[in-house]
Amino acid sequence: MKSLVNNFDTSKSFWEEHPELKLAGAFKVLYDKDNSTKRAQSSRIMWYIALCVDPKSKYADLPDEGEDNKWGLLGKDMMERPNYHVTHAVMLHPIIEFYTKLVETPALRALKSWKKKMEERQQLYDDTSYTLDNVELLDKMVGATPKLMAELDRIEEKLTKEKIQAGARGAAPASLSDSGEI
Repeated sequence: MKSLVNNFDTSKSFWEEHPELKLAGAFKVLYDKDNSTKRAQSSRIMWYIALCVDPKSKYADLPDEGEDNKWGLLGKDMMERPNYHVTHAVMLHPIIEFYTKLVETPALRALKSWKKKMEERQQLYDDTSYTLDNVELLDKMVGATPKLMAELDRIEEKLTKEKIQAGARGAAPASLSDSGEI
């Protein structure tokens, strides 16, 4: 899994830590519009987004919605407004979308898409009552579920392999002291 940032030290300027990210796309737009001293405001926004979106962030796996969602939690504690992500949605949306595109692998995009479709499918099934007119259709739907779940498992396996390969590429050889040789 890819990460855009090397560390999550929010006490440092996002732009000084990751200068290449201010060069293109929605990040450049945010950076160029910021007139605050040392572009501190846009730096803070980028840290907020990185903490919520980046796969290497400790907060990334918190839910997007609900009572304890990551956007509200970090909005309250970091941006000093629990509804920051709602009141600034128009400004944040393109930046979040761009960040997401940069960190997501094809397998992760496919997995998210499949999970969303499976949730929609389940909701459709849950909302549909059996009738004499649709019993065959609903039974066919239930019968197709194992095949769809197998495809979902295949995508998850591919994603797991990508994570392992990415970890292997980023792994440094153990030092002599780490390996216990000295």
